[in-house]
Amino acid sequence: MPTLKSVPDSMLVEAGDIPELFRPLMVEKISVRTVEAGHPISAIGDAYDRILCLLSGRAKVVEGYRAAQEVIVESLEPGDVFGDLAFLTGRRWPVDASLVATSQSRVLEISMDGFQRVLRENSEFTVALLKSLGKKTVRVDRSEFSSPAHAKDSGAAAVCAYPSHPGLDSDLQSRFQSLAFSNESVLIIGENGVGKDILAYAVFEAADRHDDVLVPLNAGKMGTESFFCQTSSEVADQELTHTEEQIRTLFGYESRTADGSSRILPGYLDLAQRGTLFIRGAHLLTAVTQQKLLDAWRTGSYCPPGSRRHLEIDFRLICTTELDPSLLHPDRHPLLCELRETILMVPPLRQRRDLIPSLATHYLGHYAQEMKRQPPELDELTTKALKDYSWPGNDLELANAMRRAVLVSPGDTVRRQDLTFDARGTDGDLRFDLLRLRPVRQAMFSPLFPAVLQSAFMPIFLGIVLLLFFGPPDPSRNLAAVIMWSLAWPGVIVGAFLGARISCSICAIGALSKLAKRIVALELPFPEALRMRSDFLIAVGILFVIWIECVSDIRSSPFNLGLLLLTMFLIAFVLNTLFARQTWCRYLCPLGGMTGLFARTSVLELRADRNVCLSRCSSHECYYGTSKAEACAFGQVVATLHSNQFCKICGNCVKNCPYDAVRLNLRIPANELGEVRHVRTGTGFLVLSLNGALLSDILTRVSWYDRLVTWLPGPGALKFTVLYAGLILIVNLIAIAAAILSHRAFRERLFENYSRFALSLLPLTCMGFLALHTYYVFTLGPQMLALLGQYFGIEGLGGPASVMPKASIRVVQEVLMACGLAWTLIIMYRLGHSTPRGKYRRRWGVLPHALVAAALALGLAAAMRWAFPV
Repeated sequence: MPTLKSVPDSMLVEAGDIPELFRPLMVEKISVRTVEAGHPISAIGDAYDRILCLLSGRAKVVEGYRAAQEVIVESLEPGDVFGDLAFLTGRRWPVDASLVATSQSRVLEISMDGFQRVLRENSEFTVALLKSLGKKTVRVDRSEFSSPAHAKDSGAAAVCAYPSHPGLDSDLQSRFQSLAFSNESVLIIGENGVGKDILAYAVFEAADRHDDVLVPLNAGKMGTESFFCQTSSEVADQELTHTEEQIRTLFGYESRTADGSSRILPGYLDLAQRGTLFIRGAHLLTAVTQQKLLDAWRTGSYCPPGSRRHLEIDFRLICTTELDPSLLHPDRHPLLCELRETILMVPPLRQRRDLIPSLATHYLGHYAQEMKRQPPELDELTTKALKDYSWPGNDLELANAMRRAVLVSPGDTVRRQDLTFDARGTDGDLRFDLLRLRPVRQAMFSPLFPAVLQSAFMPIFLGIVLLLFFGPPDPSRNLAAVIMWSLAWPGVIVGAFLGARISCSICAIGALSKLAKRIVALELPFPEALRMRSDFLIAVGILFVIWIECVSDIRSSPFNLGLLLLTMFLIAFVLNTLFARQTWCRYLCPLGGMTGLFARTSVLELRADRNVCLSRCSSHECYYGTSKAEACAFGQVVATLHSNQFCKICGNCVKNCPYDAVRLNLRIPANELGEVRHVRTGTGFLVLSLNGALLSDILTRVSWYDRLVTWLPGPGALKFTVLYAGLILIVNLIAIAAAILSHRAFRERLFENYSRFALSLLPLTCMGFLALHTYYVFTLGPQMLALLGQYFGIEGLGGPASVMPKASIRVVQEVLMACGLAWTLIIMYRLGHSTPRGKYRRRWGVLPHALVAAALALGLAAAMRWAFPV
């Protein structure tokens, strides 16, 4: 059993049992105990209110593991400390670990309060302890790399990982090898983001001398912020030049104590004894500081400012700078000029374009392993885009781009639209950030948004469902049915135009399924095969709902309409509890898909300042969430967001972003449609198919509809289905024919051209649906007001069957169709103008699609004239 005894300080000093490192602790109350081999020095569950210093013997930190196995976390030698991390963090580390003596050991114990007093009063002890901790960290790191999991063939040379990095060419790898193993001081030159720090650490790891400790120092932050330099009172007593601040930070200085004696306060150079001093941004050191550091490196000694005492020093120097070698001058940069013979110069990534694919693949593999998924591959179009980009942020920007690509790519391939480097900024002249307005900012940052809106809408939704089930079966007398058929479609279109997809944030179906997720949540990943084809899933769902409206009696049966809403809720409930995030809302919901599609025409957008995201963010709080708000319900990284279709403006990313990079912008309506981006084929197919579905719906209202389908066999539902599918097919075939002519002019793939210009028809599609339902707004609106008056006992609410003449309604419809056509033609012009082709090619490339748009507009307008005669 271990024995504990208190030992007088004088006896300990005389016996020489206390190592020099721990002798400053003798001013406090200490105790020493001897522990036999195999016995615990500190067991699991012991209080962490003391610091243990190993005087002699050896010990190990052992952590319990699965199947009663033990894992040795760390080995302690004489001079090591246990409990230092608990002192720094306030909690025991490791949590479930014990300290066991592996040989007879003597341990010094001191309370944490006493230990803290010594640290405050004795700077020499603080420096010595930091050195010890640094050496122990290096030892632990090296033991980890020498473990069986990292072991290499015994005959292989000990080479660190960086020389084989795919981002370096063979010449730079050879240069690295020769300098890293030479133990020479090294100057690393390169732009921001090329990996100078990583290369510096690799040089240190490869050394067999000066490898006790690596002391990093940022030259741009030297001065009064230094851990070792002046206190606030000393700064107030004297004004130091920038050079003096740097020299004191590096070399320390002699200080007078209150009793008149002097002591030398150490600097960073003292920490680097028998180790390596790593200076970031070394060109920021003044010429005097560089010369003094150069003298210390050459002679192996230095004299702290204010002292006549010369101190011996043995260290290696690694410096980094962004300056080109041609800008180095002996008078201004004496130290860097001295290191010219040992330069490692890393070229910017734009000069290493041939290495970009292999480097991107390396990062994809690394981050995929980190996220425990299969690494995606790069297709030909993505690889070309990577090589064509200029990469101002160099390797760091590429790494962040690949990390985001692993997060957002839905399958086993990184697509062109998963990349973010070509995104335009959000601070253009024609955008205004609404978050600059204090009320809007307070609302978005409030934890009550959008919960307050959900709470307000929930009773309305439940009331509508109850009225559909239990209200009058006559749809003309059922208030909920009248509201749904007169206001639903116009509400979706106008709401999407003004508020993008914010209606999905207050949707009762999503809110109720989200509440259910708190009870049961399996968080399964949505199948990748379905994620890859989610655009077609949404298209099929929307077209199916429109088909159901037309072939069934749902328009004349409030009960069936309520049944449809209830079915959607049950499906959302099941899928959102089974799969991670809000799978139903993101990939399958027809209402959400329609709203998201129309939201592309909105005056509102939520985007990120990608300059901030690319240069500063690597943790992606918007995707993972924080304590402030949940992660993005749609699994978006805001830096990759380029469309309103996949954002419901819930505000979680606004709350979570630590860099305040998210913007809520007012913009030109449908601005994103005119940008040159990859459009999913399913989305283009949906826009064209909606025009075919709308045309078939209008034709059912014309007086000669029965004569139109009389030649088709079967019941009425089958006849309409043939007409419905046939018009959808015809519209898509016409668009494909236009794309066949157009894609040759733009020299792009056929379906890329088809998808881009099909999406440009979206304004015409929106206006077509709005024009159709405008008729019902004006004809059923007064009836809806009358019903409201009956339900709430308000006399005189409502009026005649229609307060607007049919001729006026027709004028409104035709104006809407003309606006939709003009809007679409403007977007087509923008798409053509932004393509790097000649003016002649651009005109001929746009012309076939413009003719398709004009034909659709005329066809829809004519059908409405026949359906709603004056």
